[in-house]
Amino acid sequence: RVCPYREPESPVVVIVLGKPWGTHYRVKVYVHESREQFLLMSDIMVRGTVAIRSLGIRFALAPYAAT
Repeated sequence: RVCPYREPESPVVVIVLGKPWGTHYRVKVYVHESREQFLLMSDIMVRGTVAIRSLGIRFALAPYAAT
């Protein structure tokens, strides 16, 4: 499925960084219309989460401070 918010024919760059708390992914992509920027970000986040979970990879869980 193609993202409807991405500028057609624009490159998509995925940058992966290892961090002490887990893997950090950055995605660079051009949005079709600037007003759709946040829709594009949400779409990429959902697609990435689904793709990672479909591979059976669990997300890191960070401890939190109780108040």
